[in-house]
Amino acid sequence: VQVAIAGPAPATTGVGALNPGPGQYQWFAGGGGGGWNPDPPSNPSQGGVGGGGNGGNGDPPNGDQIQATQGQGTTGGGGGGGTNNEPGAAGGSGIVIIRYQIGTIESTKATGGTVTIFPASSPSPMAGKTVHVFTSSGILKNPSGSPITNADYLVVGGGGGGAAANESADGAAGGGAGGLISSHPDMPGGTKGSQITIPTSNMTVVVGSGGGGAVMASPTPAPSANGIPGSVSYLGTPLQASGG
Repeated sequence: VQVAIAGPAPATTGVGALNPGPGQYQWFAGGGGGGWNPDPPSNPSQGGVGGGGNGGNGDPPNGDQIQATQGQGTTGGGGGGGTNNEPGAAGGSGIVIIRYQIGTIESTKATGGTVTIFPASSPSPMAGKTVHVFTSSGILKNPSGSPITNADYLVVGGGGGGAAANESADGAAGGGAGGLISSHPDMPGGTKGSQITIPTSNMTVVVGSGGGGAVMASPTPAPSANGIPGSVSYLGTPLQASGG
């Protein structure tokens, strides 16, 4: 999902995944690609746009396999699935972003995370806004003395780890993308939330970690081993995005 909330790339390098698209804004919550074992290896199954890791590829007994790749951090991307006898890859960590209007006063009203101020005079479409990016858990503090209204947000849970196949299987599924909720106008269906008010009391921000990739199932034969789900991300009490 592409969410134009943190500002255009490349100014926001390290926030979400940069993929081709209008405006070059960041993408989030891509699922991991599945693993399979052609011999010789071909193009790996690609992870979803939004930080999903690629699936494993190739036939390990011949030593020409391509390992599954991890979901990209700060995207909630799922890890790639393993190929025959090979483990799945870990999911990517989630992210929490808060944005609000600052009017004509070019200063932040709150603290917490990495703060970027876009001056009102800026030619950027983000002009007049302050953005807080949390790539790890922390506290959003509003010491201004009054609530901040009409704030936008993006909350993405950690991506799930890729599954691993046993000796009788050709490959395994990639990890699911982390759940996502945002107040951005372009969000579809159940991922769309309403703007919030940031109170003068502190808001706890929890950024979910990516789940670990599975190792080969044992004993053989056995079903494919499942990857570990990603952790939930929170903004305050009411807003949460599940792990993949």
